[in-house]
Amino acid sequence: MITFLGRHILQSTKLGPFLCSIYGLGKNSSTKICRFIGLAYSVNILSVDPEKIVYLQHYFTDAKLEADLRRAVGENLQFKLKLQSYAGLRLSQGLPSRGQRTKTNSRTAKKFRVSIKRLSKK
Repeated sequence: MITFLGRHILQSTKLGPFLCSIYGLGKNSSTKICRFIGLAYSVNILSVDPEKIVYLQHYFTDAKLEADLRRAVGENLQFKLKLQSYAGLRLSQGLPSRGQRTKTNSRTAKKFRVSIKRLSKK
């Protein structure tokens, strides 16, 4: 079993979907990474040369991923709340902060209500 970025990789795991499961990487960026390394998106991770896995790990040494990225996003939200900027006020009210329509399309903003309530208690 291989450990990569603090995650255990199963035998049947494909490289592209595994990279997509990392917080901060989507399908587009994981496809670019696979292309940069010279591997197919759907290749099985255990069939990849160990040299390329080491190269992949070096690729992520300076990147903000997982906990670092979550912390940065939380600090950004907390900073907006502390400044009491327009975006911070809208976030604290659970409303969209970038001019979106609120009559019908406010579901996305409602997703952040739990995290905003948690940040405002600190």
